[in-house]
Amino acid sequence: MNRGISDRYDRNAFVTLHAGDRLGLLGQIPSGEARLIVTSPPYNIGKKYEKRLVFEHYLESQKATLSECSRILARNGSLCWQTGNHVATDGEIFPLDI
Repeated sequence: MNRGISDRYDRNAFVTLHAGDRLGLLGQIPSGEARLIVTSPPYNIGKKYEKRLVFEHYLESQKATLSECSRILARNGSLCWQTGNHVATDGEIFPLDI
């Protein structure tokens, strides 16, 4: 019985810390299985570690992630979704948590 930290889905792990493709991991998890999801998605603002996407494509990728998170979240579970603002190339600011 694994009660430690896993980098992939393991029902017996205490915590899963995954630094890879989120949809690949989420697809492995049965519906209603997660009691807590903590995530900080890329903000799509052009940081060195991310590729900036067209805003509509970025929103679609976030919708896909939220859909999978919703699917795996237990009825009494919690989702902590850390977001920031998207700043368009013309300087217009869009709060991502709306």
